[in-house]
Amino acid sequence: MTPYVLWKLPDGSVAQTCAGDIIGRQWTCSVVLSDERVSVAHAMVVIRGGAFRLLTLRGGVAVGGSLVRDPILERGLTLEFAPGLALTVTEVRLPAYALALTGPGLEPTDVFGVCSLVLSPTVRLRRGHRADADAWLFDDGSAWFVTSPSGARLGPLSAGDDVVVGDWTGTLVKRDLPQGLAATLASTSNYEPLRIESYFDSIRIFQAGTLVTQLAGNGARILAELLEIGQPVAWEAVAGTIWPDAKDQRWVLRNRWDTALKRLRTHLAKSGLRSDLVCSDGTGQIAAVLYPTDAFVDAA
Repeated sequence: MTPYVLWKLPDGSVAQTCAGDIIGRQWTCSVVLSDERVSVAHAMVVIRGGAFRLLTLRGGVAVGGSLVRDPILERGLTLEFAPGLALTVTEVRLPAYALALTGPGLEPTDVFGVCSLVLSPTVRLRRGHRADADAWLFDDGSAWFVTSPSGARLGPLSAGDDVVVGDWTGTLVKRDLPQGLAATLASTSNYEPLRIESYFDSIRIFQAGTLVTQLAGNGARILAELLEIGQPVAWEAVAGTIWPDAKDQRWVLRNRWDTALKRLRTHLAKSGLRSDLVCSDGTGQIAAVLYPTDAFVDAA
């Protein structure tokens, strides 16, 4: 079945959107909001990392009166396109799998939107376009493509295809989704948003404008890596970045990872922060989960 999102509109009717559909004022949009405060093409429904998001285009959206950027669409979420003009998500049918890239030195890592592949000093896949990358992966809604700094282009690509960048060869693979990490998100109606400022080796976490806690060392690096990646990722991919000297010694790497992760979670719990800020999706993937109203600032 095609993945979709069902919306309750201001007039009480229900509309269905799929990946790539536009919400806006223009009559050609999949969901038309006939209001002068709404942009012609206000926002687009997209799939990123196995979850539906609303990509803001020429207009903003708010949750509980606070502007949010590219929120995850989950059942019960109400988004304001203008004061008094709100749409509520009533049902979400997620895709059965996410597409991931794997290869020498790279554990399976989900690809979505635009990703940058860096091959040295360690192989890393990062979201967004980074000028110093060895290649960039992006999708057009139907297939994936790879471009290099020389302008060479590979694609269209899908699951099972190889990604060749210089002497490195990776493969796009399917990663089954346990109906999404988004299923772990709790109701945020009475939730005080977090603001997380990352300085890579240190992190400051604010809630309701108050500094709740500060992190340093390996715990900060783990959380910074997860926030930068922005999607579920294999623990080995993060651990190998933090302890490159132990990448070829799995039991050493695992021991360091388990110890550091336990300390991080204990620190967050003692600070009164929600338990799903850093959580596993049950398949060996781990992620930092931001609610729609949370904010992450990379200040490194």
